[in-house]
Amino acid sequence: IAGGGTGGHLMPGLALAEEIRMRYPFADILFVGSESGIEKDIVPKHGHKLILLPDVRMKGGLKGKLRALAKLPGSLMRARTMLIEFKADVVIGLGGYASFAPLVAAWWLKIPSCLMEQNAIPGRTNRLLSRFVLKVYNQFGDAANHFPTPKKCETIGNPLRRPIVNALPERPRRRNPMRPP
Repeated sequence: IAGGGTGGHLMPGLALAEEIRMRYPFADILFVGSESGIEKDIVPKHGHKLILLPDVRMKGGLKGKLRALAKLPGSLMRARTMLIEFKADVVIGLGGYASFAPLVAAWWLKIPSCLMEQNAIPGRTNRLLSRFVLKVYNQFGDAANHFPTPKKCETIGNPLRRPIVNALPERPRRRNPMRPP
């Protein structure tokens, strides 16, 4: 499960990991994030393995962008090596710059991958990454119109962590909000 940077990207990934663990107790889950994202503090507290890649966020002026571009080849090679060593069966991108190298490396290695989009208007990284994945699972139906390949998009809502689901009042559900992609 690759990505993070912000809670908006990371928390749905943690909810997905909870559901995978519940359905497949022996599944080996690995989170991949950025050295500067909140995942470095939050993921280990939830009992998941975490590998941090160099930050390739295009921030700042020209110097910042050039610095990020200089780190990109190393980040891609590290992500490729990590996916091979972990023997990943699938890569799920949570979005944002922290998912860039793992999803491109998965595409390079022909490992099936998908992308989760939690925003009504996808960011630049997710729009670019959508070209490399098999499917994009989005929270809002209109988000599909912002991707270069809207046919890859499926609206499923946002996964919720188990404590939130358990706190909700009982009512009939039209579909399972925890359905994994």
